[in-house]
Amino acid sequence: MIQSQPYELKAVVVVGDILETGASVTQDRCMTVQRFDYTCQRKRDDTGKAYGPTDPVFLNFVIRVNGPEQSKPFYKNLSSTEHYPISFLFNATFNATQRLTDYNDALVVDGYVIEVEDNYNSGTPGATTEQITLSVKMQVRKFTYLGRSNNKVMSFIQ
Repeated sequence: MIQSQPYELKAVVVVGDILETGASVTQDRCMTVQRFDYTCQRKRDDTGKAYGPTDPVFLNFVIRVNGPEQSKPFYKNLSSTEHYPISFLFNATFNATQRLTDYNDALVVDGYVIEVEDNYNSGTPGATTEQITLSVKMQVRKFTYLGRSNNKVMSFIQ
């Protein structure tokens, strides 16, 4: 009898484009993704034909940061008028020197940070554990999905 193994998708986010940074990504630069969601929509007529511009696409995600310094790029980009990329890596693996060796899939999101909210939880009084979560909202300019066999790009803002 074959026993099925539970499949748990683990995601991390790293600031930057994984296509450019590649093997230089270290595990300490990765932040654990707790939640992310986005919706892409187009208006369609009765026959199903798309018309008009694509509705704005917003990506919302919550990450657990290892320290306050990992929050800085998100706040910096909140006040910037420039777009920038971040990469979501699914089931990433690292070698003994903590460098990225592989991942199942990835999603590179290029866009503008429009909202950041942090939540600092120091735990119980006297405890040495602390947790910082960061909720980020981005207006998406472009998604690049990195799959095993090919990459797909969806652009929303030129």
